[in-house]
Amino acid sequence: MLTFERHCPDYCREAAGLAGLVLCAGGFATLLEYPGSPVNEAIASMPARCFVLGAVMAIFVTALVYLLWGKRTGAHINPAVTWSSYRLGRIGSWDTLFYTVFRCVGAVFAPPLLL
Repeated sequence: MLTFERHCPDYCREAAGLAGLVLCAGGFATLLEYPGSPVNEAIASMPARCFVLGAVMAIFVTALVYLLWGKRTGAHINPAVTWSSYRLGRIGSWDTLFYTVFRCVGAVFAPPLLL
């Protein structure tokens, strides 16, 4: 379990990164698409709202990857990238397992925060 103790902050950063991604996507999608939202009324065009949401998500992911947390962990966010890195021999099996579990925890516990 030395791997867990040494890399636990990295696992938590990945969980927080994925939770942030879920919160950003859910929050901005609600803000843009909820019929009673002033933003929905201000941007009447569906393609324009989709463009805004895409731009916000692109900025969020880019910031996550290039800021300090992303540089530290690689900002995989996607477990498929982690598993590919494992298959290529770049990270160990315990790291792969813990990254995957922590991301799932981040993804599961983030949506209730939007309620």
